Amino acid sequence: MDDSAFLYEVQDLLAGLVGEDVVVTAVRPVGGRPWPRVEVAFRLADPPPAWRGQTQGSAYAPLAPDWRYATGREEPSGYAQLLADEVERAARRLVSPRPPATTPSPEQVAERWHWLLDRLALNGTVHQEAHGRLAVIREDGTSFTVLVTPEQWALIGEPLDPQADDPQDFNQLNPEDTYLVFYEDDLIWSTRPELPPIGWGAEIGRQIRQAIAQGRTDVGWYAYAPGDPDGPVDPDRRWTPT
Repeated sequence: MDDSAFLYEVQDLLAGLVGEDVVVTAVRPVGGRPWPRVEVAFRLADPPPAWRGQTQGSAYAPLAPDWRYATGREEPSGYAQLLADEVERAARRLVSPRPPATTPSPEQVAERWHWLLDRLALNGTVHQEAHGRLAVIREDGTSFTVLVTPEQWALIGEPLDPQADDPQDFNQLNPEDTYLVFYEDDLIWSTRPELPPIGWGAEIGRQIRQAIAQGRTDVGWYAYAPGDPDGPVDPDRRWTPT
C-alpha cells in the first residue's frame, strides 16, 4: 500500500477517533523535516462566542513506512490512533497557548546547560563526547547517550510550571531505550540515535497482535512471568490488548 492509499484509510478512521470538539479537515504529506511526515489540519468545532484565539491548527507525525513498522503503527488503525493523540495535544495547545518563546541569552544557555549536567549526574558519571553528545555511565556499567546541544536544551530547559523542579523527565523506563534525543522541542527516549525516535516495545506488541490474529490464547502481558511459582494462576489476570 502506497502512502496515498494508506493516508486515505487513516483519514477515514481518524474522524471517529478525535473528540467532538475537533474537526479534521485534511491529512496530507508535508515537508519541513529531514524525514517524511504527515500533517493533520483541523479546526475547533464550536469555539466559545467570545473566543479571540486561533480556531485552526495542525498536528504532525513521521510518515516513513520503516518508521511506522518499527514503532508498531504499520496498520492504518494504529497510525490513525497516533494522529488522533497528536491532534488532541495540538488542540489543547491551541486553546491554551504557551507564552511566546524568547531567544535565551548566552548566560541563560550556560546556566541551563549546567543544570542539565548536574541533573544527569544524579544518574551516573557524565562525559561530553562531542558537541551535543553526552554519555551517562552508571555505577553498574550501563549507560545512555543524550543528544542535545546547549542551545537546543536552553529552549526547553526552563520549567513551564514555576513551581516545578524539573522541566524534563529523565526516567528511563526500559534499558533498550539507550538514547535521549532532542525531537520536536523535547527530549525523547529512543532505541537509536537517528531521528525520528523509535521507542522500545513495538516489536512485542506486534508479536502479540499477530499471535491473536492466529487464534492463539497463550499471549499477553503478565504481572508475573508464565509458570512463575510465585505468580497467580488465574488466567483472568492476564491482560491481552485488543
